[in-house]
Amino acid sequence: MRIFLLFLFFLTVPCQASERIRMTQEFSGEREASELLDSVASAASSGDFNGFIKCFTGKYASGIRRKMKPVISGCDIEMEILDNKVESCDENSIKMRARYSWDNGTEKTMFVSDVVAKMEAGSWKIDSESIVSAKKVNRNPPTELNFGGGGQVAFANAEDLLPLDIARTKGGGCAGGRCVVIQPQATQETPATQEPPVANQALPMPSFDVLPLDISKRPGGGCAGGRCRL
Repeated sequence: MRIFLLFLFFLTVPCQASERIRMTQEFSGEREASELLDSVASAASSGDFNGFIKCFTGKYASGIRRKMKPVISGCDIEMEILDNKVESCDENSIKMRARYSWDNGTEKTMFVSDVVAKMEAGSWKIDSESIVSAKKVNRNPPTELNFGGGGQVAFANAEDLLPLDIARTKGGGCAGGRCVVIQPQATQETPATQEPPVANQALPMPSFDVLPLDISKRPGGGCAGGRCRL
């Protein structure tokens, strides 16, 4: 009986040891790290502060709670995980390098951080973060547009949207000193047209009567103004 029990003991112990070794070798932490970072980004982007703070260990959360609550709850945050790489891990700790963007509506910043996650109360939580680099991103890069007459315009950070081929002139009442000089066009006067004289039409005379010209003027004879019909 004793021999049989010893046989079972030696038969099962190596199996259990090999099983533990196999499980340890298969644990890479990649899936756990990705799920944890995605949970942080999702809570931050949706303004869920309670969900956000639950992604951190109690010790780390107590240090950022007061600072991050107005940011997550009161700002329009957009956080996106761009990449993460697990550098080392075991069953209780994961060390990774994460790259993510953080947009608070005013400016967008690209972060590269060394993150350590630990197992706490049966869940993976972020225990520390060390920022390696932070770079602000230009939200509106200049874009060249074709603008009237073949001119090009710098769309961003421009004082106006007039074509670049219009020279900038100081003063002159021009907005931003950008003016288009319009040359006055010469106007041609149309000569007055004269109607041709009509036959047998009396022309104006410097006299006080308007009798027809075929009535001759005869002095006396009781003719008005000396104009009588023959």
